[in-house]
Amino acid sequence: MFDLGKQSITVECPACHFANRVTLKQVRIRDVAICRGCKRNIQMEDHLGSIKKAIRDLRRAVRQLQDQFARVGEITIRL
Repeated sequence: MFDLGKQSITVECPACHFANRVTLKQVRIRDVAICRGCKRNIQMEDHLGSIKKAIRDLRRAVRQLQDQFARVGEITIRL
């Protein structure tokens, strides 16, 4: 399965408003990123675990899709 944690998003520095790229994993684990503009620390915050929930929901949806594709192979057509 693909790793959503490697996907990047843009986060604006609260001090200088420089656009910084961070990964979803950095946000999920509440990592600290260094602003490329002003070199300040940016503390990541996954408010209410929204990244973790989204990743879990997407994985569940992919599993359900795989199950549906598996069921298509079980269909018998009678003439």
